[in-house]
Amino acid sequence: MGKRKHRVLIVDDEKMVSKALGRILKKIGVDFVSCESGKQGLEELTKAEFPFSLLISDQRMPDMVGSELLEQAREESPETIRFLISGYSDTDVLVDAINKGFVQKFIQKPWDIDDLVDKVKEGLTQFRNTFENEKLVRITKKQSKKLYQLSNELNEKITKNKKNVEELDQKISQIKTEVGKVKIGENGESRLSVENFEKMFEQHDVLENDKLNSLYHDTLSELFRQFNDIAQKNGFEMPPLKD
Repeated sequence: MGKRKHRVLIVDDEKMVSKALGRILKKIGVDFVSCESGKQGLEELTKAEFPFSLLISDQRMPDMVGSELLEQAREESPETIRFLISGYSDTDVLVDAINKGFVQKFIQKPWDIDDLVDKVKEGLTQFRNTFENEKLVRITKKQSKKLYQLSNELNEKITKNKKNVEELDQKISQIKTEVGKVKIGENGESRLSVENFEKMFEQHDVLENDKLNSLYHDTLSELFRQFNDIAQKNGFEMPPLKD
């Protein structure tokens, strides 16, 4: 949550009860908003820019009972911790609401102030932990999505690169085939000139200029070696190869 302060929503049709709860919250440094009906409480939840940390609602209210309010509040603001206060023996209703998850903690009237403060602090801590956990889940999902996208991009690049390599291999293989067809003439000269050799590689778009120059030099050196071997076998010496 960082530096954002907790806020508590109090819903009770008895103003004296709301004021009493407000005084307790004020003592422990917690901001609060009071409403007199379940309808107003839902409106506050809906328009809140940031979720309330805690919702404390009375059970017996004329327009909407507390358990019903908390049920709807869970849908509207699932992060908000929900407390139900009652001074009546609504045991079955309260147990059912707790079992279904509408109510997370029950406070019975008249309450003990110290006990109420402890429960409020527990609720605020629970909200902070829940909010941070959900935030972590959202970040994890976001990072997982990004990782998935990067993985797809990498696979596409690998596939494209593999295709390029295969095409390059085919070009090189074709060039090897053409070079293999070169024969030495009776006068000891190659029928494949340097110019033709250069056009061959440029046509296949295999090497860059600097690499072509190196390849030409190596190729000429190899041709010279072969021609020199032929010359020596016939009893004469080849002139030295100039750089």
